[in-house]
Amino acid sequence: SSSVRPILFGIEVPGINMLWFMIALFFAKVIYDCLQLLLQHHRIGLLICTAALSVLGVVIGKNVYLFFSLDIALAIQIIFFLARYMKEFYHPEEHPIRKTIVSFTVWLIAFALPLIFIHDRPVNMSFAARQYPLFPVCYVCALAGTLFTCQIAYFISTIKNKEIINKICYLPFFIIIYQISYLIQNRCLSRFFVNCVYYRC
Repeated sequence: SSSVRPILFGIEVPGINMLWFMIALFFAKVIYDCLQLLLQHHRIGLLICTAALSVLGVVIGKNVYLFFSLDIALAIQIIFFLARYMKEFYHPEEHPIRKTIVSFTVWLIAFALPLIFIHDRPVNMSFAARQYPLFPVCYVCALAGTLFTCQIAYFISTIKNKEIINKICYLPFFIIIYQISYLIQNRCLSRFFVNCVYYRC
């Protein structure tokens, strides 16, 4: 499950922090790959199908949280499509400073719009929350943020000191290790020691 702790068949499923998205990403990739095989020569058809599935995932997610976050796996289908075909014409090395400024500006505007226009509830841009504020503005925010990250990655790749790059590349690995250790400590060991104290008493 994602970090929102959904209820499945009357049982509360504990969140697993950032690792939940790996499961959703797996199912999302399987769905998209199947669509690509079926519509590999029909780009417009693939666009329509991924857009329809994304809308379906948003609608489902606003009403019920599916197991393995399958509603989010559906909701991000259009992002798979756009990312796949943006590779054909988007090149970070061409006018990198201009693209960095534009992508950051678009991200900042798309991020600020929900905060400006939504006042009845706290705004959460994370897909895990299933809010999808000002849909599809939230998708523009995600795509612009991704392009901005690509530009930052390009600038990092131009650093001549490779030792610095190697240290940066290790950072996501340590984040995942931290998440796993957090799960073991808080989900497994804590329950084990609580049970031991309970039975001894």
